[in-house]
This record gives sequence, C-alpha cells and structure tokens, in this order.
Amino acid sequence: MGNKNHKVILYSAQAQVVLDALERDGVSFSKKAYVEQKYQESAPVFVAAYSWFVKEAQRYLHRPERAEYPYWAFKDLYNVD
Repeated sequence: MGNKNHKVILYSAQAQVVLDALERDGVSFSKKAYVEQKYQESAPVFVAAYSWFVKEAQRYLHRPERAEYPYWAFKDLYNVD
C-alpha cells in the first residue's frame, strides 16, 4: 500500500513481428486476421471466444480505436507460458 509509483509490470509472450512494431511505432494492435493466421483450423474457436470477450470487456473499459482483439498479459512471469 505504500508504493506510490502507480506502476504495474505485466508480462506477455509475443511474436517478433509484435516486438518489431512496438520498437518501430511504440504501439501494436491485435487484429482478427492475426488470430486467424496464427490458429488456422482452430481459429473459429478463438475468434468466437475473443469476440465474446471484446464485447463483454467494452462494458467496463474503452477499446482502443484500432484494436480488434486483446493482447494477453500476466502479472507473474511464470504464467506467461
């Protein structure tokens, strides 16, 4: 409770292309097409789950304009994998 820097460190496993975009642009947005490309034949399951999550999350916070899907992040490094 005494910590006043108001920072949280989060960990996330991302592809090199995401890291490159962050270094180049300072921001990266997750897109439905990226999920479909990554998961291929399993993509419909992920698209359904992610779409539901995005719809429900918008009830609590604003979705960035160019973001379609979330990036997953964790407080503890051991949860990343």
